[in-house]
Amino acid sequence: MKLALNKDQTIGDFREQFNQLFPRLSIQLFTQPHGVGEGSPAAEKVDESRKLAEWLTDSGHENVEVDGSMSVAELEAELEKHGLHAQVFRKSGNLWLETTRTDSWSLEKVNNETY
Repeated sequence: MKLALNKDQTIGDFREQFNQLFPRLSIQLFTQPHGVGEGSPAAEKVDESRKLAEWLTDSGHENVEVDGSMSVAELEAELEKHGLHAQVFRKSGNLWLETTRTDSWSLEKVNNETY
């Protein structure tokens, strides 16, 4: 599976693309990076109407290989290489929770976990 990184995409478009791969997960972008197991302050969340061009450090027409077996931390680190400070969230009931405690889990496991 691939996530396309295109400078013309909005953050919302990128989020939708990710959500199609993992329906119970969401991805948010932030203005500052975070460490493994750390959360990101809500005040640093980037509005989804903004373009990826503001953060991408490469050509802007890249693909990130995503496999359900990769961990949340691995995905976030891969996106960080492209200049995107990402945080994965999982759906729990009606809430979206940061995956800080499950950063070492695979995307597939977090996506399929029921709470």
